[in-house]
Amino acid sequence: MELLKRTFGDAISLVRDTDSTGKTSTAYAQRATLVFVDDSKLYITEHIRHGVITHYYYDWISKDDRQVLAKFHCEPHQDEDYQTTTEPYHIHPPEYSKLTNQTRFANHSFTSLFAIVEGIFLFHIIPNKPHI
Repeated sequence: MELLKRTFGDAISLVRDTDSTGKTSTAYAQRATLVFVDDSKLYITEHIRHGVITHYYYDWISKDDRQVLAKFHCEPHQDEDYQTTTEPYHIHPPEYSKLTNQTRFANHSFTSLFAIVEGIFLFHIIPNKPHI
């Protein structure tokens, strides 16, 4: 979290030690919430095994907590109908932006927490907050 705060400090207004469930971190799951300057939130849940992230859920939610802006996940799906070309990495887009009834898109670039926060910063925070 320290690297994210140092690098994107102008975009992050608060870091909480819980995820969307209200649970705190354990030896098996790291949890946090980043609150951005526009009050949108990135809920962070990383499942850990032997000190390595085995899968994660990074859910970016609007400031009113009602709208999913994007969900960046990396859990594999056994059903081939739900797999993407970048399995296990995939993105769930917001409901209003779906081009088809498919609810998962391949995720080639945003596969780490740093890259996801960088994308939010570059493509959402900066264009909507010209004073940064």
